[in-house]
Amino acid sequence: MKIINELLNNIIYKTSYPFLVLDVENKIVVFHNQYAQAIFPITINSNEFPPISQYINDIDLTKNFNNKIFNIIDKNGNNLKCICNFELLETENSMGVFSIVNYELPSGKFPDTYDQFLDNEVKKRTSDLSNINQRLQESEERYRCLFDGSSEGILVVDDETKNVKFSNSTFLRILAYKRLDITDKNLLEFFPEYASDYVSIQICNDKLDNNNGNYIPSVPFLRGDQSIGYANISFSTITFDNAKSIMCIFTDITIQLQKEKALLRFNNAFKMSTDAIILTDNMGHISDLNYAACQLFNLNSIDYVLEKRVSEIIPGVNKTELGKLIGGSLESITHNFFEWNVVDENGIIKPIELSISSMSDNENNIGFMIIGRDISDRKKYERELEKSLQEKELLLKEIHHRVKNNLQVISSILSLQSRYVHDEAVIDMLDESQNRVKSMSIIHESLCNSEDIAHIDMNNYIDKLNSYMQHSYPQFNTKIIKQITSNNSTLDLQKATSCGIIINELVSNSLKYAFNEEDESIITVNFTREKNDCVLSIKDNGRGLPHDIDFERTKSFGLRLVRILTNQLNGKVTIVNKNGTEFQIQFPAN
Repeated sequence: MKIINELLNNIIYKTSYPFLVLDVENKIVVFHNQYAQAIFPITINSNEFPPISQYINDIDLTKNFNNKIFNIIDKNGNNLKCICNFELLETENSMGVFSIVNYELPSGKFPDTYDQFLDNEVKKRTSDLSNINQRLQESEERYRCLFDGSSEGILVVDDETKNVKFSNSTFLRILAYKRLDITDKNLLEFFPEYASDYVSIQICNDKLDNNNGNYIPSVPFLRGDQSIGYANISFSTITFDNAKSIMCIFTDITIQLQKEKALLRFNNAFKMSTDAIILTDNMGHISDLNYAACQLFNLNSIDYVLEKRVSEIIPGVNKTELGKLIGGSLESITHNFFEWNVVDENGIIKPIELSISSMSDNENNIGFMIIGRDISDRKKYERELEKSLQEKELLLKEIHHRVKNNLQVISSILSLQSRYVHDEAVIDMLDESQNRVKSMSIIHESLCNSEDIAHIDMNNYIDKLNSYMQHSYPQFNTKIIKQITSNNSTLDLQKATSCGIIINELVSNSLKYAFNEEDESIITVNFTREKNDCVLSIKDNGRGLPHDIDFERTKSFGLRLVRILTNQLNGKVTIVNKNGTEFQIQFPAN
């Protein structure tokens, strides 16, 4: 080993041509330099020394020689002609150095000089070095593409100042920054104030050095627009630009956390809901259900019914539209709301309410959600409420009947009273009062016989009122025509009563004052309801109102009553005194 060390020190680092160190006595190779590997197929380890005869035939190792030509088989199997030297060394062991000073070119010629040989070697090695540099550049480019194309944000900061030294494009995208905006920015500025101290502790040198890095899950970070996101972050120390640095890898989990929170809220609502909830696939197989569903449908456990069809736990459901819908057929489905009856554990039938809705992932139907609710108490309350309502309706009809009777009694009293009065003016006043009472009596009579005890049908009411008016004034040969120009002709009791008295006053005025005996007298009563407004019109073709009558200041009791009732209706009166007289009363319907 001592000899080998001497050879290494004196030959290896000073010789720039291929050479082999030979054991002359045993004719084996004991050492070679790196240039020899370019020619000889040498694979030498510490325990194996190949004989020189494997590479060179007919070599004499007993004496020195210079510029002797040998045929050498190179590592590619080619037969090369080489100009070689051999020199015995003056050492304790028989050692010699075999070297190649020139070799045959592919053209079949030897280089003219050894310098030319070296020049060829330099060119070859320069070309190899150029190829290596090109491969390094390509490798660097691939690395940069992988670095910038990573799905994780990568940030490198100075170990001491924690200022930014480098970041990839993904980091800028996750935190919504431009590259210029983060130049020399401190790492802790990327975190909200309540999280920055915690991050600072986690990246102290002791933690990073001792643990070979640190991993922090679900860290809130601050985007460029000051919104908050969340990321899993790992920190580790690296050498960057020949300086100790910290590499931070951000994995954005903001959307994942939002989905997890939404799923948690849904699961909590799903499990704690007092309504029974069943989730199925699009063929009606149960994928999940809550505890309330087990109670409602008398199921022993949730696991027992998973993957079963809905029809197996809700008897008869497969024979209905609900069964068609759950079975995947969306045709002929008219609604998604059902009432059903199930039998509880005591054999008692209880009504339930079922609603079904489809669940979709974008445009694809992935299943259905069925919500069931025990409505036994509600049904009982509805029956009680309906019974109470019927009782109240009967009571109200009875009240209207009694009011009608009382009004008829008053009308009869007025009629009797008029028989004992001989003053024509007083008789007219009693007759008019009797007509007003009768107009109110007709309303209560209509309500007694109507299914709707809160509203009056003006169509029927005006018919009855006109018939009574013509019967009350048989001396006048006048046609009273009714016109209803709206589909909805109903009014509440108060408005209908006011309208009835107004019609009574204006029609009786027309009958008494508007016509001459030879005239063809026509009175038209028109009622129109459009949206939120009503218009009541009473028109005659008579002589018209005298021009000196002021409707707002008239002393006529009938016209004053019309004005008062119109004000109670929050309406207004328009008088058209042309080709007869027309009163138009417009008021809100509600």
